[in-house]
Formats: sequence, structure tokens, C-alpha cells
Amino acid sequence: MEEQDGNEAERCATLGGMTMTADEILEHVRALPYRERLKLVERVVHEVAESVDAGGTSDEAEMDQELERRIERTVAGGRTVPAEDVINKLRARG
Repeated sequence: MEEQDGNEAERCATLGGMTMTADEILEHVRALPYRERLKLVERVVHEVAESVDAGGTSDEAEMDQELERRIERTVAGGRTVPAEDVINKLRARG
């Protein structure tokens, strides 16, 4: 899948010669059965984590800003939920 420049709603991906926006891809994902969506999310998260481990991404500064924002919110007393709890809850729903 090849991503092109543009704002988030207008970004396009080319898949098998067919161009789709992120919103169109999301529509297709939403049409999948729950367990298939969960598998897809796990796979995407895993692949993104691998790419970061392999040397970073062009969005590294953006990720750092988001992490800093979340750390500040947590330090200020914001509510947190362990990722394992969230994943277990999602799996139990399926």
C-alpha cells in the first residue's frame, strides 16, 4: 500500500491498482466481522511497532509530542487504563 501526501481525510492509498482514501479504507474495515477487525488492529500495531524498533519513522516527532502530552496528563492525575486490560476487554467482547 502506497500513501500519498495530503491532509488526513484526503490521504489516499493505492491497493491493487485501486486508489482509496483513509476514510474509504476505514469503511471497509468497519464492514469486517468483529474478530477480523481486532486481528487487523493487532497486526497494524505490531507492524508499526516493528518499524519504530527498526529505526524510527518520519512521524517520530509527532509521536514524541503525543507521548509527552499523555505523560503530562497522567502526572496531572489523569485516568489511565493498562493496555493489557483494554485488549482483554476487547477480546472478551468478541
